[in-house]
Amino acid sequence: MVYSVDKVMRGPLSSLIIGRDDILVPIRRALGMHSHRHGSPSAYSKAAYSAFDPGREAIVAQTYILRKLVENPRNFTNPVDETFRIVNEEFSSFEPAAFKKDILITKSYNNLAVEINYDRTWSSEKIGIPIFTEEDSFAGTALFESALSSMGILPTITYDGNIFISPGHGTVDENGELIEDRMRLGIKALFGAIGIVCKYAT
Repeated sequence: MVYSVDKVMRGPLSSLIIGRDDILVPIRRALGMHSHRHGSPSAYSKAAYSAFDPGREAIVAQTYILRKLVENPRNFTNPVDETFRIVNEEFSSFEPAAFKKDILITKSYNNLAVEINYDRTWSSEKIGIPIFTEEDSFAGTALFESALSSMGILPTITYDGNIFISPGHGTVDENGELIEDRMRLGIKALFGAIGIVCKYAT
């Protein structure tokens, strides 16, 4: 199993490959990564190979955060639960109201986020909420992200008919507790941006 860990950990970019050696060793060899110097459990000489190896820092951080996740998972899930509540409260006055029935709001503990999925707004013959691609995100043409940036709010991920709202980056305090007024302001701004884009797109 290959698992992207940085999302659930709110940590450094990292991943886990979990499985038996008889399966993993051929994969590592095919990638040119199974040797004593690089990519095997006994890769101690890797430290001599590179004065700065970002992999070491990622492993230390990953191990620390995984330990915290096992010790107290509610530290990670509580902010998601609170964000979910706020999103639903703010969604009650969402405009344009015609799209409300086709929008799904769910918790994603796997991504430590609340997901707003709106691709079903295109299921009827009418034009739905504009859908932007991942390429739009990189190009700066994802209008929801651009609108949030212009409001001074760190934009959330919005592409392929999905919006992920993740606690963090100024919306949680040093203890990992959600700062409700900041999160609520960001969610209000997001729903406002969607409404403005819909007004001119439809």
